Amino acid sequence: MSLIQTQYLPHATETRARLETDPVVRTLLSPDITPDLMARFLIEWSARGAYMTEPVDGWIRGAGERCISLGQEKVGRQLITHAKHEAGHHLMTLQDARVLTAQWNAGHS
Repeated sequence: MSLIQTQYLPHATETRARLETDPVVRTLLSPDITPDLMARFLIEWSARGAYMTEPVDGWIRGAGERCISLGQEKVGRQLITHAKHEAGHHLMTLQDARVLTAQWNAGHS
């Protein structure tokens, strides 16, 4: 049995089941959601998400460095390269928040 099957899937299955019944998620996925509610959710998601994603490149780089120190040179180099591609992605999320907020403000007093 793989680590994915023993360590990941039991937690993912439980979380997926909760998401299917969670009232907030059900509201967001409902075809009846109002455009204003969705817009307000996306503004907050983007604004908060930027701060959650800002350190991602550092985490990936750190994982790559640790892999190299454990003798996993190829994986480590690939992770470090990937980290360079992730750097600055949080800025796109901030830009999304700015655009969504400007659209909101244009349509609401």
